[in-house]
Amino acid sequence: MSKLSVTADRQSLCQTGLGRLEQAEEYLMQANWTVLKTPDCSNAIKSKLYRNLGLLYAAKGEYDEALRQIADDVSCVVHFHSPR
Repeated sequence: MSKLSVTADRQSLCQTGLGRLEQAEEYLMQANWTVLKTPDCSNAIKSKLYRNLGLLYAAKGEYDEALRQIADDVSCVVHFHSPR
């Protein structure tokens, strides 16, 4: 996972907390693009991304998209913690 994605994820979470949803969404879209372009990206990183996207969409009132992102988060958590 690149430093850009982790940094974008942290920045977006801070921006969401400050009410700057557009800025947070921009950072999360950068992180999402990085995750999509990284085939070996861990489920732990994906989980954090999807959770933050879910929080963002919930804050924006886009509840259907928030639910989808949180479902993806849960899916990643299950895969991350399942026995190998």
